[in-house]
Amino acid sequence: MTHGSVVELDRDGAPQRWLSPDGAVVAEIAADRLRISLTGVHDRPISVEPLASQHPVLGEVHAIRAGDSELARVAAVDWQRPARIPAIDAPARVPTGAGTTLLNVLALGAPAAGPRLRYVGPYPTPALWASLHECFVAEAGATEARFTAGVLERALLGDVAEVPIDFVPAPFERVQVAPRAVVHLSDGVERLYLGGACDRGKAKDS
Repeated sequence: MTHGSVVELDRDGAPQRWLSPDGAVVAEIAADRLRISLTGVHDRPISVEPLASQHPVLGEVHAIRAGDSELARVAAVDWQRPARIPAIDAPARVPTGAGTTLLNVLALGAPAAGPRLRYVGPYPTPALWASLHECFVAEAGATEARFTAGVLERALLGDVAEVPIDFVPAPFERVQVAPRAVVHLSDGVERLYLGGACDRGKAKDS
C-alpha cells in the first residue's frame, strides 16, 4: 500500500492479515471471524465471532466483543470475501475507531468477491455515510440524502433491503505516529485520533 502497510493474502487472493507500516498486526481476518488491534486508541483488542442465536431483525449475526464483553452484533458476512456491507445493531456501543476499522476490513476483502458493495440493513445513517467515505468511494451522483432516505421508517420497520448505491473499495492505512496518536491515511488524512478523541479529515470525492 502507498504508505507502507501490507495486506497478506491467502492462496485465493483474499486478505488474511493487515499490517501497519511498522509491522504491527492491525487485523487477523478469517471468513467468519476477525480480530483487530487498535493500539494507540484502545488497550483491548476487538474481536468478531459467530453466534448461534438469530437476531430478530438482522438474522444470522456475529458478536462484536472487547475482551469477554459483548458490545454489539453485526449481520453475518464473509469478512474475507464480503458480498455486502452489513448492519450493526448498536453502533454507538462499538468503541471509537472500531466500526470504521471493520468497514476497512470489508474494503480490503471486497476485491476478492466483486468490484463493489452495497449496504444491506435498516440503519443507513449520516454517521455511517461519513464512515463509509473513509474506505470506499460512492458511485457518481450518490448523495448523503439519497443514502439516508427514509432512515427512520427503515429502522422502525426493520427494513433490511439493500440501499441502491454502489461503494467501490478505497481502503485507508492505519499508522500510529505517537503512543496515543493514530492517523488513517489514504489520499490524505482521513481521520486523526489523539488520546481517544477523533477528528475526521476530508472525505474522498465521489
